[in-house]
Amino acid sequence: MKYAIFTDSTSDLTREECEQFGIWPELFTQEVTCYGNQVDFSDADGFYAAMDRGEYPAGELKTASGNYEAITKILDDIIAQTEEDTTIVYASTSPYISSSTVTVGENALKEYQEKYPNRKFIHIDSHCVSGGQAVFMYYLAKYGGDDIESYAEELSKHCVHLFTLRDFRYARKSGRFNIAERIAMMAMTQLKISPWMYFPLEGQLSMNGQVFKGDKLLHEWAKYIANNRADDANYIRVCYGGAAEKSRAEKLIRLIMKYADIPEENIYLVHIGPIIASHTGSTVLAVFFKQENDRT
Repeated sequence: MKYAIFTDSTSDLTREECEQFGIWPELFTQEVTCYGNQVDFSDADGFYAAMDRGEYPAGELKTASGNYEAITKILDDIIAQTEEDTTIVYASTSPYISSSTVTVGENALKEYQEKYPNRKFIHIDSHCVSGGQAVFMYYLAKYGGDDIESYAEELSKHCVHLFTLRDFRYARKSGRFNIAERIAMMAMTQLKISPWMYFPLEGQLSMNGQVFKGDKLLHEWAKYIANNRADDANYIRVCYGGAAEKSRAEKLIRLIMKYADIPEENIYLVHIGPIIASHTGSTVLAVFFKQENDRT
């Protein structure tokens, strides 16, 4: 089967990475605004520096779903540049993160299926966000069989998302947590402890009840990856927010190499994108990889 696969900007993929993986380089893009003005994310370091200076206050960074015109432009470009027997696949973010973006994409694909009946259009829910979605796309792009939907559904069960934060002001104001969770977040910020957080197959970012002082969590994550990664887990993505988290991210990579015996060239260190950061702030640190067992 021939596929033209594209995704959205919640994956934090760059155009260069899409081309490297074999994904369509255009992304279905969401916007990030502060006080109604669009945020320029061409400079990731500048974005996080501005956040740390207080220019993007907690609660004022907003995300807006991708619009119909943006996705139809991608679809038109793919149709113009591919043969009729190429299946067009939109692999979206989890609807728990941006249900409106997913809905816009689904509706556009249905309209184009009616408009181009000789073409095949498929929507896939990745059940992933951020670097987890990037890991999902890395493996999805390698698929060459004739049932990409079943493959994607199984793949999504194995893309693990591990998160932590040190400052919960942004998360508290994101509207995604209940009162008890927000109170716990205030306490963890004051006590300077980092929780083990994860993104389940269904649902929102959650905590597993474990909290750590200092960098002990990094050791625990590295050991978890060593014990649970899939045999073909040759693409691991470590994501960080502001400059203060970069050294911790680099330490995590060294620990993964030590415990899991993974070569450095298989571990990608990148900023986490503005869409996730608008809900987490600059103190976010995360790692994403393919696990042997279901992430549920």
